[in-house]
Amino acid sequence: MYVDAAVDQRRDKFGIGIAAKDNEGNLISTWSIPTAAKGEAAIMEAHAIRTALLKALKENWTSILVLSDCKVLVDKLNLRNEDLSDINIILRDIRTLSRSFWRCTFSFVKRECNTCSHGLAKFATNLLNETRWKSIFPVWTSMAAQSDHLAVAS
Repeated sequence: MYVDAAVDQRRDKFGIGIAAKDNEGNLISTWSIPTAAKGEAAIMEAHAIRTALLKALKENWTSILVLSDCKVLVDKLNLRNEDLSDINIILRDIRTLSRSFWRCTFSFVKRECNTCSHGLAKFATNLLNETRWKSIFPVWTSMAAQSDHLAVAS
């Protein structure tokens, strides 16, 4: 699951993008989710990861790889350093949710390999309600997902 968060600072709108792919890199489901949550980039990305885990649980997926372009956040999740900051409260939720899966791994991916979820997050800043695509996707998401897959492979 590729995740990202976006902000339209001009309109003070925030969005979450999630692109779920199979092992061959094919899209299986995407979400564009407008959100009222606000904060710095890492906090917004943490909200995106938590939302992705909740979506995966709802789909009854048992093994997931969560890819984020926020290296600081991925490192915090993998190192399990804890303090009482706002972000660690969300990270604690993410760790608790991650134990619901047979396997749940968090990994960093470069921004140029995360364009599909970023596009979905930016799209979400224009929405009032969550939008989900399953099986049939807008051309721009399919093209971005293919581009991401090729970038990761090279």
